[in-house]
Amino acid sequence: MSEFIVEAENIGCVYPELNDDGLETGFLNGIWIKKIKIPRVGITALVGDSGSGKSTLLGLISGLREENIGFESQRISYSFERGN
Repeated sequence: MSEFIVEAENIGCVYPELNDDGLETGFLNGIWIKKIKIPRVGITALVGDSGSGKSTLLGLISGLREENIGFESQRISYSFERGN
């Protein structure tokens, strides 16, 4: 059984900047996670200022938000095995 419940590498998301006509003019901000490992035991907290990417990270890890940066080596793995 893996010691981590979630492991992810090279995941990210950017938010496009739109002009008054709704056309993309660049990127406002986003997040890029090089590597994250969430341990199976204990409590893990995501802490940060408003707008720092906590909800975006949870959305990326859960699959509710699509990664839109296009890293070739993106990887997310889950381990939900039950112990005895």
